[in-house]
Amino acid sequence: MTHRPILALIFVLASTLPARACWGTPNATCFTDLWHSEAMGYHGDDPTITRLYELIDWGGVPGTAAAARSLLRDLNYDDLVAHHAPLPEVDPHYLAEIYRISLQAGDANLSSAWSQRLPEDLQVSAHLLNPDGTRTPPDPFAQMQAHTIATLTHLRDGDTGAAATSASQATGEPAFLAWRAIARHAIATDDMILLTRATTGMTVALTPIQAVPFDRHAFDLALQAAEDEYARTGDPDAMTAVYENGNRAAQDLPVGAEITAALARRYLLHRTGQTGEDGFDAAVTAMTKALQNGWDDDDITPMLNARTALRLGLTDGALQLIDMTFAHYPGVPGLALFDLPEEPSPWADQWLDLMMARFDMLIADPTPYQTREYWGIWLDQDALSAAIAITQRLSLYDRRDDAFAFEDRAMAYLGERPMPSPQQAPDNQAAVFVGETAAFLYPGEVAIPRMRAAGLTDNQIVDAFAQANRLNIALLVLEAQAGPRNMTYWMAYTPQVPDWQRDAYITALRPLIGEEAARLVADGYPELAQVFNADAAAFWASQGDWPAAEGYYDQIQDVMGKYGAMPAARSRIKTLQSIARGLKPEPAQIVYPYDDFAL
Repeated sequence: MTHRPILALIFVLASTLPARACWGTPNATCFTDLWHSEAMGYHGDDPTITRLYELIDWGGVPGTAAAARSLLRDLNYDDLVAHHAPLPEVDPHYLAEIYRISLQAGDANLSSAWSQRLPEDLQVSAHLLNPDGTRTPPDPFAQMQAHTIATLTHLRDGDTGAAATSASQATGEPAFLAWRAIARHAIATDDMILLTRATTGMTVALTPIQAVPFDRHAFDLALQAAEDEYARTGDPDAMTAVYENGNRAAQDLPVGAEITAALARRYLLHRTGQTGEDGFDAAVTAMTKALQNGWDDDDITPMLNARTALRLGLTDGALQLIDMTFAHYPGVPGLALFDLPEEPSPWADQWLDLMMARFDMLIADPTPYQTREYWGIWLDQDALSAAIAITQRLSLYDRRDDAFAFEDRAMAYLGERPMPSPQQAPDNQAAVFVGETAAFLYPGEVAIPRMRAAGLTDNQIVDAFAQANRLNIALLVLEAQAGPRNMTYWMAYTPQVPDWQRDAYITALRPLIGEEAARLVADGYPELAQVFNADAAAFWASQGDWPAAEGYYDQIQDVMGKYGAMPAARSRIKTLQSIARGLKPEPAQIVYPYDDFAL
């Protein structure tokens, strides 16, 4: 690759001329052009493989054909080999990204040349287009998953007809999850015709599918795709699923899925006033047998279905599922408290009462559970987690008398029971319980000493008060905190702040952001200051305060950090990308729902 100072000058001029116009009349196109210019100017100033790799690592490669052609001009495979020497091969990650850039360039000869350099497994990967723009068909299970993802995408876009078409093309687990998503949508929109179709689809999907022989090549491709997803999203579920399903195109569904389909049918009959057999009792019986015989130890699906039944007004079904799961699960089932609605509702209050009653039952007489296989998990961690969740939720639902009464019972039950790891501080569960619930129950002057005694850091104390919707105390603790504050987290926390508190929250945040930016520079953290200014610029842009955003953006400078030079280009590109996407947000990418099989 040769040095092109004239090209660098062109990109630098292009990046500076429209900048003021972007801040003055912000729009997505202007900021997109600006970050493209910033990226190409950085590369054009020193068009080396190192800088190309940096743009790839930053996610900063502009998405235009002209940019792709410029980035790959004069670059060939031998250059990569020399760059990676003395390593025996070129890093396949960068090779795949360069191939993607070649496709973007729109030059068939260029993309063909780079395609031939890809390792064999990448040449046939379903996650890379072929040089002619076609895509290699994925393995059978991945094809089925694609139909599920298409179903969810159509539902997001409001096209139920297309969603049903996509779901009907899948089989087995992917088909069930697709029709389950349609059933949820039908219930939410009160579309009983669509729910009828969804219950039929789930029932058909429950039919076992014959397993296929293990295909090593298909497994390797699926694993590569899952690793790519993990690198992009940080979510390991895709890799887990590949290992679980690697020897068959589709898997038998868990027994709890039968309850899900039957619950949807029961609601359909209940809602339409029809009579008939819904299969619910038979599904509960099958789940009971599976738990008793050790064929299945799934407590999540029946407990979440119980919660859904309660929300849909099917109280008898909810109680039946709770009784069955507590009677036969080889431990203490999870209480499904983790994502109850923020605001109180009759069904959420009822669920909370039912789970609190089960907790009290375990306090009064744990004997039926003490011989179960997973009893130790309850003692080590689940009892503490459940006690904390119940107390916090009672407080958030403004049931303070109930919260204090339950606190006393939980404290007596947890007592001096040790934490599972001897290195943890504090070393007993009651003290941890106090630390995790104090922000929800007590005035700040009482809660903070208790939390510190329980070993919570200042950041954890601030977070606890924020989770308890006591943001005024959270910000006071944050303001008094010595050393670098995690202000980026608190800027990102803004969307979670209740509407009625948001204006006051942002007003209180403003001086803290300014103080943090100045303190990072004064205290000798130039690399942190650069990143923080970028985050602050993006934050104020998201709030529509363009003068403040521009002010922080202008402070993004090249710095010498602890581990070497940190070019301003990286932080500028990230900021401009964030602003452009905020001005023209795209729907979140739909991913395969690995979570559970409940309605």
